[in-house]
Amino acid sequence: MIKSNIIVVIALLVLSGKLAAQDTRNSGSKPLIDTNAINQWQPKNIQISVISPKGRYAAYVAQKQLTEKYSLVIIDNKGNEIKEYPGGGHQCFFSKDDRVVAIQTEKSLHLLKLSNAEEIRSIPATRCYPNTSMENNGEWVAYTESTGTKQMTLLNLLTGKEQPIGQYIDATFDKNGKSLFVKDTVGGIEKLKRIDLINDTRENIWSADNAKQKMGLIRFDTRANQIAFIVSENGASEKSNSIWFWNGAGAAALKLRDGDARISENKIIKGGLTFSKNGKWLFFELAGKEIDEIKQKPSKDAVMLDVWSYRDSIIQPTQTIRGNEPKVSIGILATAENSFFQLGGNERLMNCPPMVSSDFIVVSSKYSSSYSNQIKKRNVPLRKDDVFPFEPSLYYILSLKNGAKTKLFDYHDEPKRRIQEVTEPRFFYSPNGRWLVYQRPDKDRWFSYDLKFGKVNKISHMKLPVNNRIPGSYMVKNIQENVAGWANEGNDVLMYGNYDILNIDLAGKHPLINLTGGYGNRNHVQLRFFQQGFDSIYSFGDTLRLRGFNIVNKYNCFYSQVLGRQKEPGVLFRGPYLFDFRFNFGEYVRHTNAGMEPLKAKNANAWIVQRQSATEFPNFFYTTDFHSFTRLTNLEPQQKYNWLTAEVINYKTLDGIACQGVLYKPGNFDPKKKYPVIFNYYELMSDGVYSFPKPALTFGNINVPWFVSRGYLVFKPDIPLDFASESGKTVGEHTLNSVVAAAKFLAKLPFVDGKHIGIQGHSFGGYETNYLATHTGMFAAASEMSGVSDEVSVYLTLNGDEIGATSQHYAEAGQGRIGTTLWQKPEWYIKASPVLKADKVSTPLLIVQNKGDAVVPWRQGVEMYMALRRLEKPSWMLQYDGENHDLDGNKACFDYTIRLTQFFDHYLKGYPPPVWMTKGVPARLKGIETGYSLDPDGSCGPNCPICKKKDYSKFDPKLAIINDQFVPHRTPVAGIN
Repeated sequence: MIKSNIIVVIALLVLSGKLAAQDTRNSGSKPLIDTNAINQWQPKNIQISVISPKGRYAAYVAQKQLTEKYSLVIIDNKGNEIKEYPGGGHQCFFSKDDRVVAIQTEKSLHLLKLSNAEEIRSIPATRCYPNTSMENNGEWVAYTESTGTKQMTLLNLLTGKEQPIGQYIDATFDKNGKSLFVKDTVGGIEKLKRIDLINDTRENIWSADNAKQKMGLIRFDTRANQIAFIVSENGASEKSNSIWFWNGAGAAALKLRDGDARISENKIIKGGLTFSKNGKWLFFELAGKEIDEIKQKPSKDAVMLDVWSYRDSIIQPTQTIRGNEPKVSIGILATAENSFFQLGGNERLMNCPPMVSSDFIVVSSKYSSSYSNQIKKRNVPLRKDDVFPFEPSLYYILSLKNGAKTKLFDYHDEPKRRIQEVTEPRFFYSPNGRWLVYQRPDKDRWFSYDLKFGKVNKISHMKLPVNNRIPGSYMVKNIQENVAGWANEGNDVLMYGNYDILNIDLAGKHPLINLTGGYGNRNHVQLRFFQQGFDSIYSFGDTLRLRGFNIVNKYNCFYSQVLGRQKEPGVLFRGPYLFDFRFNFGEYVRHTNAGMEPLKAKNANAWIVQRQSATEFPNFFYTTDFHSFTRLTNLEPQQKYNWLTAEVINYKTLDGIACQGVLYKPGNFDPKKKYPVIFNYYELMSDGVYSFPKPALTFGNINVPWFVSRGYLVFKPDIPLDFASESGKTVGEHTLNSVVAAAKFLAKLPFVDGKHIGIQGHSFGGYETNYLATHTGMFAAASEMSGVSDEVSVYLTLNGDEIGATSQHYAEAGQGRIGTTLWQKPEWYIKASPVLKADKVSTPLLIVQNKGDAVVPWRQGVEMYMALRRLEKPSWMLQYDGENHDLDGNKACFDYTIRLTQFFDHYLKGYPPPVWMTKGVPARLKGIETGYSLDPDGSCGPNCPICKKKDYSKFDPKLAIINDQFVPHRTPVAGIN
């Protein structure tokens, strides 16, 4: 046995490539996805950087897998490469005439002539200042020289003219690219100046009174006509802040400073300076001063104890973590006047300031103690941070003109709600500033409030039927409508239904209009605008393009729609690809590459989209009509390897729900062979059938390309989930109904080895694995990482080594979906706890649970392991030092990938077990011995049919990970128990 120190991660990964030999015989002359393939994968990531204003050129960034370095590539709209700039994360900025591009690398600013790929200049520059204006103007860029006088220079990308402007320490363009604000220091005194780029003039905006005053970041209003900033001054005793405002002319004016009589006692200006959308109001944060109790230190003779009270809205450990942070409230200044508002300690602003388009804001107010006592017996509990994420409150409208308050509704006056329906209301302002659209706690209740006349209108008579019997419909049956935009000059709201786009008169005088004619509902296609901004105003007669997603066949689609004139959208394109996956599903679809929203050129009808499928790497395409597409990149690294295919499988759950899943097959699939299958699941997975799966080491859920390349089928089923309080079934039962039904369905296929099906899940999927392993014996092997095993104990304990968070919200109203407290329905919590059925386990179980897990308590894994150990059930637990809920370090991912592969190879392929399964790894050899070596003479357990037979005639060393055969010395991995 050879001892050695921990080797460098990169060296370990290069060495680990030898652990999986390339089986060219079985993969149609193409090598497997192994660690060599992962190391050499090019590129790891690809993302578009920018499209030029006229749409003739674009730039994308590619990330190298092994080095993690980036390259920026300039291309034209026919896919021809103009120039590549390797070696770092770069930015580029096109001139608005599409003639020149400026590329900022780590040490230089490069000017490239696009017509002939000629580099005009390469300027040593330490910093560029083009960010804001380049998005909107494409004319100016400023840079600071890294040599000589370190002058800041203005460069006009259209004319090529350069103008030294002085030695400034910072610069910011306004959003229109018409002004450059520069900051310098003269004798230690900071100054802010404005350079007018149109008239070539300069003016002083602000100057510090002394060297202790320092200016913060400049904040612009939406029209870039006004700026505001905070000035901090470190005084002899304490730090003080002040807010300054500039309205487009003259010098900046002082608006407010700490100590102002209008600010309540013990409050100081903190930050968060933001303009409202209409530019009339400045919002900022006020924080409490340090109070004497915080400054005090405990007596050396004091008894050190924590006093946990049932009245605490935040439990003691959470209070400790958060520390004695001063409470933050909101201050509001009028930009044109001297008026000032401050929200009280129990008040909360319900919208981000950039959404505020009027002189009114929505504020929530906590109840007083006396009022809280009156409502204790009502249906909604008072807030506990660890149970409900918000405070059920009184909601009202505050006029910023005169401070008048108008009640909207009282949360506790709402109809009775179940725990799973305790959701925070949402509020949206119309861009014209007249209307407030809001959703009360009952998700079907939408209202408009006329801010001009103070009138409330109910506008929620809009429900469309959802056919729950079609495959995939369970994914959208609980979707909440959402604001999509506005029409009729902001007097109508556009809302997304389950499928279609709806137009609603905010005054409530006209009937609802289905803008897409019910096309989405009839064809099971979710329709959405390209830009999902809440503040876009559309007009009847506008020709718009829509994105679509078919929930049955999973196709992405593009449509054309003339608002108000076209009964239903016209199809531009639909096909078996993923372009953009950002749709309004009721559940978040995890573990899926979401694609990219189409990117438009500023001054042309030119777009770049990203297209991918399971067999096609995510590449970029150019289009002007969304009907025909020009390929811009042709990156297909998967073609070098034994890749995979993916298809949607339809089946019915044990309780009769039409369900779907994704089946992945090897690229060299032979229908005459019998393949073992590994199930991997979470909640909803089938929508990602056309997502390109990246090869990688396993860090949570199994990496599909890795296992499929080695001769496994991988199946990802959807799991229709509901609250136990609604269906009478726990999420474990829903999981069992779906996964077992899918396994029985697949076992009947001629190419599936029904006796060798394994299951694997991470986090919520880890809980599902625990439940399956304790409620059915049909699976040959099971592996879970970071899963809950005991719903009762996780409900009553703290997460992450008592860091302060709890899982009570998770169980009652979150993923646990029980829908009641433990004492209302203890039988559901017991039924949902896999560890209590550990005696029923007949499936070997590999557990991964880390002490550093901040999401699921480490004890959850220990409970399951201890139960199985006591019952003498075959089980192993891996604990990685320094790792969290999933694995982050390359060494840990590498190790887990080996062990997980060996685990499934043994039980699903009949390969010899490794030493770590037959003999274990003693604690004294932690970091010294890995136990990777296969042990054909050993046994993983007395009842293992594979170890009993010891028939390894089908063992293929070219597909196995065998430490001794391929590594000249054992590689120690630190921190493995």
